[in-house]
Amino acid sequence: MNIANNQITKGMDRFNLKMLALALMTMDHIHQFFSSNGIPIWFTWLGRLSAPLFFFTMAEGFFYTRNRITYVKRLYLFSVIMSLGKFIAWKISMNNSSYPTVTNNIFETFFLIGFNILIFEYLNREGSGVSKKIIILSLVIMLEIVLPMSVVLLPNRSISRIILSFLPCPLLCEGSFAFVSLGIAFFYLRNDRKKMMVVYALFSLTFFPYSILSLENAFYHNYQWMMIFSIPLMMLYNGKKGHGLKYLFYLYYPAHIFLFFYISGIIN
Repeated sequence: MNIANNQITKGMDRFNLKMLALALMTMDHIHQFFSSNGIPIWFTWLGRLSAPLFFFTMAEGFFYTRNRITYVKRLYLFSVIMSLGKFIAWKISMNNSSYPTVTNNIFETFFLIGFNILIFEYLNREGSGVSKKIIILSLVIMLEIVLPMSVVLLPNRSISRIILSFLPCPLLCEGSFAFVSLGIAFFYLRNDRKKMMVVYALFSLTFFPYSILSLENAFYHNYQWMMIFSIPLMMLYNGKKGHGLKYLFYLYYPAHIFLFFYISGIIN
């Protein structure tokens, strides 16, 4: 609930949801880097809610942004910056085993969501010739799948990682193809919240460990399904933007990841 200009707005605006997602993400990463130092597992349980909330708010923000191409370019820039930072962290961890491996780069996933929405919007546009659409689709498959997966096969891992920093791939990004698809689904279902939540609930439950059903497995090993509990928070969204602070997440995300990486290496 927001109070401003003597008016009360029920629910949570986009800024509130982003700040909550930021806090939950931080808890998740605290567990990721410091679980061996006694951080309880419920930190990462709560962290399961963060990525879906970010995808949800991104879908809203992407719809309302004045320039989607600029938005996607910004995501690509920070994806590359984060990937190169990961490369440096990887080199450090290779030389000093006390430092963990950094696997995080949600900017890459965000970029792929936004970029592919742009492609889908273009392909659905009337007036574009069939042959041109086929060429565009072929280029996208080449850039997003064929080229990155070919680079993975390079014998020199350092060169491979550097090149892949510039080639976001839905099969290699954080959350993989599933999370990219989720972000795109949020965008196209944004006008039907109930249908969106049904689709999201079914999506979340695909991560439940049905094959090896036990409390230990569901709560201590395969707990990604807990992302389903972000549904009530999404349903509280009131359609308002809220405060700005556009660059807060862009700066906070890499800063806290690499700070945790550094501290973890020192204390372990």
